[in-house]
Amino acid sequence: MRLARLALVGCYLLGACAYFRPRTPAEPETVDFSAKTEFIASGDSLMRIRVVASNSGSLTWTLELGPCSMNIRMAALSASPMREWDLERWRIAVNPKAACVGYRAPHVLAPGGTVAASELERIVRVRDVLGDSLPAGRYRVTVSVSFSNQSPTEVPAGEVELRARR
Repeated sequence: MRLARLALVGCYLLGACAYFRPRTPAEPETVDFSAKTEFIASGDSLMRIRVVASNSGSLTWTLELGPCSMNIRMAALSASPMREWDLERWRIAVNPKAACVGYRAPHVLAPGGTVAASELERIVRVRDVLGDSLPAGRYRVTVSVSFSNQSPTEVPAGEVELRARR
């Protein structure tokens, strides 16, 4: 009888503890990225693709970034045929010895802070994109960002209209 009462009280207490636990799991601590593509030369001949890392969490991050931390893809918005341009594949096609090796510079990202490092910016010539067998047209720009040996994060960087200039 006494054991049954103890078990009943224990169940009641466990139920009360479960009631007061948070109902949703805590947000994971992550680094958020935003990206933007803009034309920076007259005649729309040069594009700058820039990524900003931000920290809305409570932990301080050290982002190790290098020349291989950012890749750019442009995909045609037309239905068919599917056409895509990839910066890293293009670089290797132009120069087969252009392996992506190099330094990794640390950047401290405090809670509430942002990082806009040179490793997260690329200047791309429109003629390089269109000269790599793509037709003029409207393209969706996506950036793949990786840091500190983390898995790459895909970040939308807008849409652009690319056309050949004479």
